Amino acid sequence: MFDIVIVEDKKVTREGLVHLMDWASLDARVVGAFDSGQAAIEFLSRNKAHIVITDIEMENGTGMELSAYICERMPQTKVIIISAYERFSYAHQAIQLGVFAYQLKPVDEKELLDKVSNAISQIRKDQEAHALASLLALQELSSTLEAYLMNRPVDYSLLQQAFEVLQSELDHNIAAVFVLRGYGEHISMRKLKEEVANSDKKIMLMQCGALLTGVIFYDKPLDSYYFESLYKIFKFRKKVRIGAGIIVCDANQIKESYESALQAYRYGFLHNLGLVTFYEQIQNDLQLKRKSYKTIYLDCSYLIKCIEAEWDAEALEYIESMMVKWRDTNSSITHMINQCSECVFRLSSELSVMENFTQEAILADFELMTNLTELKSYMLEVLGTISNEVKKKQLQKIRPIVKLALSYSVEHIEVGLNLKFIASKLNTSYVYLSKAFKEDIHIGYTEYMNMYRIELAKKHLANPYAKVGDVCARIGLEQKNFHFLFKKLTGMTPKEYQGKRLPVSG
Repeated sequence: MFDIVIVEDKKVTREGLVHLMDWASLDARVVGAFDSGQAAIEFLSRNKAHIVITDIEMENGTGMELSAYICERMPQTKVIIISAYERFSYAHQAIQLGVFAYQLKPVDEKELLDKVSNAISQIRKDQEAHALASLLALQELSSTLEAYLMNRPVDYSLLQQAFEVLQSELDHNIAAVFVLRGYGEHISMRKLKEEVANSDKKIMLMQCGALLTGVIFYDKPLDSYYFESLYKIFKFRKKVRIGAGIIVCDANQIKESYESALQAYRYGFLHNLGLVTFYEQIQNDLQLKRKSYKTIYLDCSYLIKCIEAEWDAEALEYIESMMVKWRDTNSSITHMINQCSECVFRLSSELSVMENFTQEAILADFELMTNLTELKSYMLEVLGTISNEVKKKQLQKIRPIVKLALSYSVEHIEVGLNLKFIASKLNTSYVYLSKAFKEDIHIGYTEYMNMYRIELAKKHLANPYAKVGDVCARIGLEQKNFHFLFKKLTGMTPKEYQGKRLPVSG
């Protein structure tokens, strides 16, 4: 909508120009009508207008004085002079002041509408030229703003220049920062800038760390449709995730918008949301989560212990619990990815399965993680793979005599045998069998069988109606020893463990 100001001292003419002209057909409206140049100047000192239509001869400020004021203070505003005097001196002076058009009275409606239409066309061209020039200026200053957003040292004079350019845009638009990450797709900043320049979008692009960052200048609040169209303009072929920050109208608020965009992006990752997450839509939930925020680290040593002891269920439960904690505390994506990648690398290294998990392959896999659900699934799959590989390697290293001892022990689990008895049954030396067992299994026979019995007991206790006495009899342990070992290895009593699996009554 284009705003018009009418300045005419004759009331009949003034009201005719306001009410009888078809301004709506030009997507225009009259925002002020005044009987003197001075009254119009007072209005324009507080308000903006695209076009001013003014008479020349008036008391309290002539049209020429008003034109001079506009030329000096508001050069983007187009002035159309209407006059009953066809004097060369007036026309010459108007040209010198940069007046857009000169219209003789009596005013012909069609002629005036044509002149206003031409003025609007020129305004549009001026706006497009200004938009292109300001966009180029913004792109030139993007490295300065990028450093500022990422808290790196910045040349203060260049930062002030960037702020001035930003503020010149914010005088006419609102702005919001977005951050974007593409998964499994190389993003060329040069190509993206070219695509933006060829579109109707006004966006300043930067690269802040691993995230593509943009400042969007727009004349109304952003919605998901805007980003869907942006996805098409950027010609992405694979999945991306976007976080949109708060809307601002002051250059000094750009950093706040950037930080809120980062939080929105992180929230979308943690909660497996769609293409774009708007900060305004999740800020209340973020306020609650911020109260419980803390950095949580993966205990890789515990996972190594679980895999070595074949506690597969415990390892998987631990990973699932960590993902819940990270989600509930709105943890940093970088922190989670780093923790998981370092853990996978350490597991594969210390458990000697590096041939399946090179550091390059691990990092490449994590680059494709688009949400917390995918991260959890990947970690559970990796743990299963590593555990299976460790078991295969252990079986390949175990001597036949040790395998026979294990087989005999499992078949007679309810009897509660010891290694001396088994050595005699296998016609071998107890000292040799004990040493071989510890070398091949990496723990002593008694400790291994105690862990095996507790794992077997947990399977029996999965039945909420199983009796502890019956379970003890089936695994070859006295109740006193069973309670002690179960609490030591699981951190809870058999009854507590069984209670967690009781069916919930409706």
